[in-house]
Amino acid sequence: MSIPSVVPADLSLFEEGTSYVMRNDEGYAIYWSKSHQTAKTLCEGDCAKLWPPVVPSADARDIGEWKTIKRSDGVRQWTYQGKPLHLYSKDESGRPAAGDGLNGDWQILKFSK
Repeated sequence: MSIPSVVPADLSLFEEGTSYVMRNDEGYAIYWSKSHQTAKTLCEGDCAKLWPPVVPSADARDIGEWKTIKRSDGVRQWTYQGKPLHLYSKDESGRPAAGDGLNGDWQILKFSK
């Protein structure tokens, strides 16, 4: 996947090895699920505790392929290319993405150089 031309102000790209990894403003890696086929999230309840939604800042606005949705619990969440974005609760800020590839479903949001 190629690097997006625009990125929301509360998200950042970090060069890591042979790619760029998307992280939130606190340095946590951002993920998406291969099983999400629409902008409606399938990860709620216990799933959302393990994979919390990436919540946009209060003044965040849709930009390019980055959109916000409102979850069934009322929380706003970022999407990219129509897929809801998540954090992994067992990650550490600025560390390698521990959730990448889990359950053969979760992938870190990364872009080729």
